[in-house]
Amino acid sequence: MPRPSRKLSQVEINQLKAHEDHVEQLIRDQIPHFLKMYQQRRKYGKKHQNLEDETTTEGNQSNAISDVPSQTFFDGRGRITESLIVEYEASISNLAYREIQKARGMNTSLAYCYKQVEFLLFCEKVYAVYPVASRFQVTGGKLLAFLLESVVERKLRKAGRTFIDKRNEELAVDMEGLENAIASTNKKLSYSTCNIYVSAIVDLWNYQRLLGSNANESPRTKTVSQILKWVRQRQSKNNRDNYVDRAATSLSNGYSTNMEVALIARNMYNNPQQDYKYCFRNATSFLLQHFLLLRGESIKNLEFADLQYMELHKMGVEGTYPAIIFIFNQGKTNKDGKTESGACIRNKMVEICPFMALSFHFFWRWHHDKEDFPNMESNKDWFQMKVIHGARPKSATVKKGKQPARENVNDDFDNEDDYSSEDVASFVGRSHWEIPISNATQTRFMREAFDRAGISIVGKITHAPRICATQMADNFGIPAAQISRMGKWSTDVMTNSYLNTVPRQFMRGIAGFDTDTEYHIPRGIEEPCQELKNLVFPMADYWYERVSTKNVPQHSVSAARFLMLVKCFKTTFLQDAAVMMDMIPDHPIWRHKIFKTQLFIDFKRKVNAHVDADEQPDSSIISKFAPEVKQQLQGIRNMISTMMAEVNERQAASDNTTQQLHRRIIDIISGNQPLQMSVRFNDSGASASVENYTTHPSASCPPIPAVDTNNETSPLPSSAAIDTTSPNQQLQYTAGGVPIYTMSREITTVENLWKEWKEGWNGYWPVEELEKNWGNKWRAKDRKWFNIRKQIIDAVNDLHISHHIPIQDAINTLQSEINNNRWSLDKIGKLLQTKKYSTSDTLKRRRLA
Repeated sequence: MPRPSRKLSQVEINQLKAHEDHVEQLIRDQIPHFLKMYQQRRKYGKKHQNLEDETTTEGNQSNAISDVPSQTFFDGRGRITESLIVEYEASISNLAYREIQKARGMNTSLAYCYKQVEFLLFCEKVYAVYPVASRFQVTGGKLLAFLLESVVERKLRKAGRTFIDKRNEELAVDMEGLENAIASTNKKLSYSTCNIYVSAIVDLWNYQRLLGSNANESPRTKTVSQILKWVRQRQSKNNRDNYVDRAATSLSNGYSTNMEVALIARNMYNNPQQDYKYCFRNATSFLLQHFLLLRGESIKNLEFADLQYMELHKMGVEGTYPAIIFIFNQGKTNKDGKTESGACIRNKMVEICPFMALSFHFFWRWHHDKEDFPNMESNKDWFQMKVIHGARPKSATVKKGKQPARENVNDDFDNEDDYSSEDVASFVGRSHWEIPISNATQTRFMREAFDRAGISIVGKITHAPRICATQMADNFGIPAAQISRMGKWSTDVMTNSYLNTVPRQFMRGIAGFDTDTEYHIPRGIEEPCQELKNLVFPMADYWYERVSTKNVPQHSVSAARFLMLVKCFKTTFLQDAAVMMDMIPDHPIWRHKIFKTQLFIDFKRKVNAHVDADEQPDSSIISKFAPEVKQQLQGIRNMISTMMAEVNERQAASDNTTQQLHRRIIDIISGNQPLQMSVRFNDSGASASVENYTTHPSASCPPIPAVDTNNETSPLPSSAAIDTTSPNQQLQYTAGGVPIYTMSREITTVENLWKEWKEGWNGYWPVEELEKNWGNKWRAKDRKWFNIRKQIIDAVNDLHISHHIPIQDAINTLQSEINNNRWSLDKIGKLLQTKKYSTSDTLKRRRLA
């Protein structure tokens, strides 16, 4: 039975109110950027959760700017006044610090506000003899005195009770309970609390420096650091003396296996105390926190527009598997709206599968609770709809039994979430599907599920999935870099600025698969028929057709990706439902008519047959039981791929040579070009003799290429054995059938040199073709001449390729340079060879001219 509280006398009430008024005036004078937050806290009490500055709303932004005086710094006589400038700078500083306060977050701002107020009250009392201008200035000496006198030696009362009660303007305080709470423990403030005090006072010093009213050095001196170090050592001794639970910082705090995760999830599915109202919402919240390493705040702010669908390709094996991509642009450590992402895939265990939980949650909302499917015509119609929604808060002015008529017949959950009065006012005109779940509700359902599962948590319950899942991932052997990317702990430039892919190794490991080859879900083998899928989320097909064809007033990629995810759920939901029906048979979700159709009954029987058989793919079996064989097979596969690439390359080269030979033969047969044939006949005892035959287009027999009869192993002659020279000039061949050609000494222009190189000179073969077919063998006695002329050919190609100049213009440019400098081809070739002349210099001079 609770101890009765003693009501305060009117004098005590007046004293308490006077003290609060004095504190408010002190805040107004010294730290005005905390004033509105303190007034809201004083008005609404601890139940007020949304203490953001009123200037955050669009309607009040003009009021915040109007607090800043005009930039006209002249008085009535047209003279510049220093007081107006000082007032202007102070207002700018206050406005800047209010923005800094909002960026910090509610809890940090509240902690800083109250601790700075304690310091100001301490200075007001101890340094009362100082002038007002220096009385509240932060210095190292004042901070040290404040720590030793008011912070370090302060005893800690037992947490969990409020000893001052405020009801109907009557104050009551349980003085006996407060004294017992303080005496029940010998603990003093911890190191973390003392460090927050120091940080808050340093923040006050920064604010005073910004205003220009404090020129002292930083108050965080070496002595203060030594005091904090001593407090840390004292805390360790106090924990031992006061028998503090040591499991709070050990691996045994929380869960560590998938079986324990499944036990917690089952306790959320089977929640008859709430008539199963929010079972899948709560389970989705917990599982997404677990698989994405999220804080409770991040999961509360998740909206439909943050969900996207993606197909991931398997590594080392053919096929893909679906993944849910989550977009986060707000959170505790993300105050500047930076886009971050997370992802998860289907889990091997259906009871902890995030696909299952989220699809069941959507089915419960859209099929059971009769919530309207999101209207995709405009982003404003669905962008703010929460994934983890709250209940419609009950207005304080409505008495029990006299609530207004509800729109939906199943809206019987008004008292579920605990919101403040101002929160209720901010929710006016908004659907409860757009209201986030409250902190109290989130804490309550997680605490109940953990307690029913017999899993103890020491610390913040909404942070437990983030901690425990991180430890589980480390136990699974997942690299720390992958865990850091999923938990948003990475701070390196590559991760934050360049990597846009999801940490696949973490996603697979936490889902129960070591590699992509092991990704196999027996319940996902059987594909439901189209008629059965049409019964689930039917509006998704309607909206997807309109969005994909851009038949909506406002088209967005977010809508298309979200609808693709819902269409994927049409399949995964039925596959998971076939298995979950046997795990939670008493759940009211199975009363829906879809699960009573013959289509689903037949489909369920087929899915259960696959699950009972548990057939593993061959690649997964080999990878698990014979990894050496898998490596050898992978090596053979790579070898075959390399060999096939080489065969294809050789086949392409052979086809090219055959086509060239075919074109040559067609030209010879048609009479477009003459043919010279050289044949050697060797007798066994006679010296070699060569007889040259020249055939003309009128010849009735096709020519015979030169063949060395002594060389039994010599290959068949290639296409280079056939030459299209003029009738009065003949090519000489080596003993191996290689043509010997000397470049023409009569060529004096770049154009003729290019023609000799590409087309051939006086009916001889093109130099380029000789070089391609025979390499340097054909020019054994002409290498120096060839090398100098090749520099000129390379210069023409450089102008054409590097500077995008047509071939003929490049030839003319180079010829013009030769004529202007009275060079020969040999001269410019040597200059190009020794790098004393460059075509780029010529172009620069021409452009300048």
